[in-house]
Amino acid sequence: MIRFHLIIIFNNIFHKTENLFENLPLNTLFKPALGGLICGIFLFFAPGIYGSGFPAIQKALTGDYPLKILFLFLIAKIFATSFTLGSGGSGGVFAPLLFIGAIFGSLYDKITDIIFPSTSGNGAYSIVAMAAVFAAAAKAPVTPVILVFEMSRDYNIILPLMLGSITALLISHAFSSDSIYTIRLKEKGIDPDLLESKNLLENITVKDAMIPDSHIVKVPAYMPIRDLEAYFHMKGVKRAVVVDSASNLFGMVNIKDLYRKPELVDSGIVADICSKNPIIVRADDSLEDAALLFGSEPYHTIPVVDTFNSKKILGLLRREDIISAYSNALKNKNVMEKYLRSRRIQKAVSAELIELKVNSNYKCVGLKLSEIKFTEKSRIITIFRNKEQIIPDGNTVIENGDILVIISFNSEQVMKLLKG
Repeated sequence: MIRFHLIIIFNNIFHKTENLFENLPLNTLFKPALGGLICGIFLFFAPGIYGSGFPAIQKALTGDYPLKILFLFLIAKIFATSFTLGSGGSGGVFAPLLFIGAIFGSLYDKITDIIFPSTSGNGAYSIVAMAAVFAAAAKAPVTPVILVFEMSRDYNIILPLMLGSITALLISHAFSSDSIYTIRLKEKGIDPDLLESKNLLENITVKDAMIPDSHIVKVPAYMPIRDLEAYFHMKGVKRAVVVDSASNLFGMVNIKDLYRKPELVDSGIVADICSKNPIIVRADDSLEDAALLFGSEPYHTIPVVDTFNSKKILGLLRREDIISAYSNALKNKNVMEKYLRSRRIQKAVSAELIELKVNSNYKCVGLKLSEIKFTEKSRIITIFRNKEQIIPDGNTVIENGDILVIISFNSEQVMKLLKG
């Protein structure tokens, strides 16, 4: 049980240090320097904690350290790691957790040997503690078992490693369901358990994320190859949609295709070098379906076609369009959840989520949000403007054509305020 209290102590010190530096009235550039200075003080008294600490781990496994050094290393490593990372310094928690586990295991070994002579674990306590501490802190029981076994190369230790890691995970859940990696996200209002990334992509269609037909570069299939490179440079692109004489999808061409058949440069046409019958997505497909295509094939861009006519080009979908659409949807979802939590609403059955497109004759056009007297139970949580998402504040000015996403418990009052 002591090792689980140790993890709670480490987590608390680590995140309180982060909060301390975040709220410190000091230029961001100087915070890591201050953290490094404090870390240096700990290093002066306990040089063995420097870096990954693997030399000290090796000595702990062999029982070379006396009790007072083990106590010093344990405390110094916890605080040095907290001040390094909490101040904005570079590093992770994997190696420090292994270090803390190894030192604690050796400490436990020394103490039990004093109380119960001839019960020394010969390094076994340290090895199991390394896996158990990481499993409890990161909520990951499998990773430390594999990695620590790789370090020890002792098949006899596998069962104790598995038992220690699983026990540590189960007991740590009784204290907190958050890992050392997710607790900071929870503080910022992001719950990884609620992200449901798959559902987000399922609910966004390709047409909502694609580049529309009016913004894509097209070249006719009969264009001479010698003109294509100059056309790419003029448009500032590296790929284009190839269309036939009826403006239907013929294929795709990129700047690399120019050099695959050098003998055709002076006499050929784009149709001779382009990729015919490319992979396509339909406008009403979900982004999840599109993402599977990108994941299975080395494409950067996929043509988007009409649902009922696979030759009618409607736009292009890029990898970054999926990422951007997902990011915006996730941001909108998190803003909504954070607002509801802040109002202590357990079930928002009485709240409405309204989407309102602003017209030029609306009273709110040209006004800052701070000038609109919303009640405490109504908020504009996001604004879509020209396919960009804005998280508004009091100085955000409402413009004609904006799509407002509003959460409200009184939709009639909100409409009256905005429309006039």
